[in-house]
Amino acid sequence: MPTKKASKTVKKTLAVKNPEPRDIKSSGLAGHKKQIIIGLLAVIVIGLIYYFKGVFVVATVNGTPITSLSFYQELQKADGKKTLNNIISKMLVMQEAQKRNLKVADSEVKSEIKKIEETVTKQGQKLDTLLVSQGMTRADLEERIRLQKLVDKMISKDVNITDAEINDFISKNQASIPEGSNPADTKEQVKQQKYDSQFQKLLDDLQKKAKIKYFISQ
Repeated sequence: MPTKKASKTVKKTLAVKNPEPRDIKSSGLAGHKKQIIIGLLAVIVIGLIYYFKGVFVVATVNGTPITSLSFYQELQKADGKKTLNNIISKMLVMQEAQKRNLKVADSEVKSEIKKIEETVTKQGQKLDTLLVSQGMTRADLEERIRLQKLVDKMISKDVNITDAEINDFISKNQASIPEGSNPADTKEQVKQQKYDSQFQKLLDDLQKKAKIKYFISQ
């Protein structure tokens, strides 16, 4: 009787230590699948890095990459504050225009571009060539015109020029005004100064009312 019990115990031990062949095969397949998945993930990651390389690398010099981080840091040092303030100003104007329900029709923008193009052509130049030389595209020009026209709608009523203002301007800038200057040009100068003043006042008011949080050093 003890011999039979011992025999059963040995069989159980062997059964645990020596799994059936199908268990070994299943384990091998699982490991193989895991390797395939890891390989596929590696390929996907490499593919994503290549596809979005412009996000991480902005250029290479003889194979050495210039990362977008280093580019951003240098840009921030050079003119980052001015660029950020320009973006903030643009956003403030757009938000204010939305509050006032002010819009600029596409026809207004196209009409302005046509005028600019005619002026540039008369000067013997091409608008697209001129834009490229200034690092701009037509889309950039359209955006600036749209923004400018929104500002016009906001402050145009405050930029009326009186004769008194023109005379005051002439008296204060007598030395810098050439003799025989066209009165229309002088009036345009006064108007531009007043426009710039009103625009700055608008921006100052919008900035005071806005909640602006900076996440980079200013």
